[in-house]
Amino acid sequence: MTLPLSKTASTPAPDDYVLPNRLTRDHACRGPRFGDDVWDLGEFFPRTAASGRIDFLRFEAGLHRQTAKEFIYSRLRRRTGRTHGPMKPTSAPAQCTRLVSLFRDLREVGIRRLQDVEGTAA
Repeated sequence: MTLPLSKTASTPAPDDYVLPNRLTRDHACRGPRFGDDVWDLGEFFPRTAASGRIDFLRFEAGLHRQTAKEFIYSRLRRRTGRTHGPMKPTSAPAQCTRLVSLFRDLREVGIRRLQDVEGTAA
């Protein structure tokens, strides 16, 4: 079943913090802000040496970069479906890399905007 899109979701303001309060409560800082082109989430990665940097400069300026930021921001804050909670910060860099590949693949077949993607029957 497809869930309806929320009509109330709005674009975050540039000064909005990326991470929800529940993840930053015991930290010295609140983390990156939505308007930053590089989000460093490393401080919020428990017990790992993995890089927590998300570099949105890898995306074309404009629509692709904004879409990537909104997607990652949304996934960090919202549930997906009935059984999946918000994405953990440790998953965000990999999701960003997938988006880079997706946008590249779409560009190769002449699609510049996600709304131009059409499904086909298998």
